[in-house]
Amino acid sequence: MTIYHTHHIIPKHAGGTDDPSNLIRLTVEEHAEAHRKLYEEHGRWQDELAWRLLSSQIGKEEAYRRMLQENGRRVGKLRRKHTQEQKEHFIQKGIEWHKDPSNYEKKLEQIANHCHSLSARKKRGKSISKLKWCNDGTNNYRLKEVPEGYNLGRI
Repeated sequence: MTIYHTHHIIPKHAGGTDDPSNLIRLTVEEHAEAHRKLYEEHGRWQDELAWRLLSSQIGKEEAYRRMLQENGRRVGKLRRKHTQEQKEHFIQKGIEWHKDPSNYEKKLEQIANHCHSLSARKKRGKSISKLKWCNDGTNNYRLKEVPEGYNLGRI
């Protein structure tokens, strides 16, 4: 019995749609070959991954690992855009470190020191239960006091 797949002529990751005119029925071997040709022509990692997975060169676990790795690279390249409301919140709370790279390094150091002090307290057997979970409607924080405008508890 032959197994067939539905292949997108223009892959969805390249802007293709599920429109019937963009779909074709292929055997698994033909589907793998189609993605190999797309990879050789355009060099997209998604086509290489599909080709290698469909041709059994890699397993599902390896494909999933590579997909996460590639998506992580893409996310790292994207710059998060803050809404006007978020920018106003940062200014109100005095958080402007994202504008100055030297302040960014200081902020990273503060975060690292805070994490280190938490783990040191745990090692010494001292309780960190005095810290309270609070949130700003978007992110959770563990702080000694709940700042004004923040909600007690996690989201």
